[in-house]
Amino acid sequence: MSYDLTLFRVPEGSDPAAAFEELMEREEQGEDSAPAERQRIVEVLKACRPEAGMVIEVHHASVSIMIPYFRQQAMDAAMEIVEILRDKAGYSCFDPQLGRLVTRADLPLMAAEYRGMDRVLPAIAASTRKPWWKFW
Repeated sequence: MSYDLTLFRVPEGSDPAAAFEELMEREEQGEDSAPAERQRIVEVLKACRPEAGMVIEVHHASVSIMIPYFRQQAMDAAMEIVEILRDKAGYSCFDPQLGRLVTRADLPLMAAEYRGMDRVLPAIAASTRKPWWKFW
């Protein structure tokens, strides 16, 4: 489980939530319109050396950041990546947990949502009948 952020270019004048849904549909279909742009984003990310523990995926027209729960410092590091991709690629950051675009000013609200899972995860883990690694 992770706290997820999706960065992409929001078309001017469009609803960010609708643009997010449309992007997810396009990426599910495997649309790849700009491989050179994707490679440029990869190079930007390599230069900023993201925090260990985060998973960053570069897709056709977006970047996904997955922040594992119980790692508060990773939220700050993720926001640094968000700002770098905003400045260097014109990406906006959509937070599916909050259902809207976010910036550094939203970090306290995002952190509160993130910490909310800290209280819920132990109960979820305790309700599991067999260890997660035993899938047979």
